[in-house]
Amino acid sequence: MATVETAPRVAVVGKSNHLSWDLHVANAFRRIGCAVRHTPYNRYPFDILARRALTQLLVGKPRMRQRAVAWSVDRWARDMEAFRPDLVFMTNAFFVPLEYYQRARRLTPAPKVCAWDGDGGASPANQPYYRELDLFFESGTDFARGRPDVPFAIHTLPFAADESVYQNRRLP
Repeated sequence: MATVETAPRVAVVGKSNHLSWDLHVANAFRRIGCAVRHTPYNRYPFDILARRALTQLLVGKPRMRQRAVAWSVDRWARDMEAFRPDLVFMTNAFFVPLEYYQRARRLTPAPKVCAWDGDGGASPANQPYYRELDLFFESGTDFARGRPDVPFAIHTLPFAADESVYQNRRLP
């Protein structure tokens, strides 16, 4: 009996902003034939936005932020249980809340958890993230020079832009 090959399933989580790195990564995986589920962690659906506003009035901004992250991570985890990713790829690595990494580790079957950071060196504040990673990519060599003692290999993945997503409008 022949086995049926399925496309690798990749979950991309990142900070959605004007640079669109999360979109670049998601589109790159799609181009090579992967099934992709893209989640910009900082874009909340209406129901979470409404709960955020109410919670901020009742308990204040810091506690509202914690709860909003928890709500988003719970929603993402339910989606991932159905999607069953082979790989979870975090763009803007240390801007993604740690809770996404921790929840990715608890998915079944367990996916590889990867992160990519594009700007700057390592910081002791990032230490909790290291336990959650299988692979780490950086765009240059700043991170490796700043933290040679990290418990994982650091791979270089240079900056690149998906021209279908990003156009430099500052060029003449």
